[in-house]
Amino acid sequence: MKKSPLQGFAVCLYLLPALAPLLGQMPSTLPQQPPSVLRVTTRLVEVNVIVQDRAGQPVSDLIRDDFVVLDKGREQPIAFFSKESAATPRAPWLPPTPPAGDQ
Repeated sequence: MKKSPLQGFAVCLYLLPALAPLLGQMPSTLPQQPPSVLRVTTRLVEVNVIVQDRAGQPVSDLIRDDFVVLDKGREQPIAFFSKESAATPRAPWLPPTPPAGDQ
């Protein structure tokens, strides 16, 4: 009985899943690359706060010396300090915010 090439191909497809684990265990001939390492250093952290009095009204007359920033219990210097309010003009490249009732 003569076998067709299609039968040989079918046998190969049938045996392929059985050979796959063996092929995965073969040593790689590609050079191993060390894992990538990402190192990050942060020199500036921005902290935004909203300060209200006991009545829930905003407190606007604060200065840098009114704040203490702690990181893991250690005081950190405040390098930059700025106050913003609703009256502070927006940067020209930012879109205007809609009024509170128009959502």
